[in-house]
Amino acid sequence: MISRMNSSKVIGLVALAEKPGLGEALRIMRRELSRHGLGSCVIETPDALERAIGRCGMLVTFGGDGTMLTVSSLAAMHRVPLAGVNLGRLGVKSNYRMGIKDFLLNS
Repeated sequence: MISRMNSSKVIGLVALAEKPGLGEALRIMRRELSRHGLGSCVIETPDALERAIGRCGMLVTFGGDGTMLTVSSLAAMHRVPLAGVNLGRLGVKSNYRMGIKDFLLNS
């Protein structure tokens, strides 16, 4: 999916709530995206998400199910693919648990 993404678009990294490990996860993700020639932006508020979504080719949420649910309707409306990194306790909706560092470093 990322390889087919419009090269003028960036990947929006959505972090609406402070969670343990969030800063490290964002740093790793931004570094790895850059290493692969992909731009990214960190989005920290719902208002910022509404302003930025037009330039995003994909969104990755960092948080729990609440973050994923908050972002999903706007992503669907704009037809922007959405993935999630679970930093919460349950993680029913998010794709990856906080082992994201291992996931990114081994990809």
